[in-house]
Amino acid sequence: MSVKIEPDLPGNSEASQMIWLASAYADAAKVLAESMLTNDFAQHHANVRVILHLCRHALELFLKGAIGLSTGSVPRGTHRLATLFDQYKTLYPSRNYHFAFPFPEQVFFTDDMFPETIEQFHRTHDQRFRYPSDIKGNVFEGFEPFDVNTQAEAIANFWQRLHLIGTGIAWNDTFDAREPANGQRD
Repeated sequence: MSVKIEPDLPGNSEASQMIWLASAYADAAKVLAESMLTNDFAQHHANVRVILHLCRHALELFLKGAIGLSTGSVPRGTHRLATLFDQYKTLYPSRNYHFAFPFPEQVFFTDDMFPETIEQFHRTHDQRFRYPSDIKGNVFEGFEPFDVNTQAEAIANFWQRLHLIGTGIAWNDTFDAREPANGQRD
């Protein structure tokens, strides 16, 4: 039986559509990580990078969508998770809007004892999982081993929290309710 899926996204704005897409990217990462557990998706580093890229992109879309719903303007021209996450935490300070990410904490540092190191990391983080090297041909290094059991659980938790928080944030824009996106009432 063939299934026909219409080419539309939920949400009445680009910001809420980003949140729904973020949930889909995180869900795809979860499905692939769970498939890796059962050997239905090959257990090798190239596939790990695909899973991590899906998680990273899910987080970027989620942060941009949540910021856009709160401010009325989707952040453009940046892929830096640290910058986006700092803005998100300011707009959504309640712990109810926070969740764990399947990345090293370095992704969210905005300063470091060695600024040249952290700057290079942030400049290329959106490329680290998609390409073997940066635009100058420098091979991306510093990957940690991927424990399939631990990471599959972390990614499932990441998807669940992102989806639940994202649904709450995007619900009103998607279904025309009247409460502000950040959950604060006038």
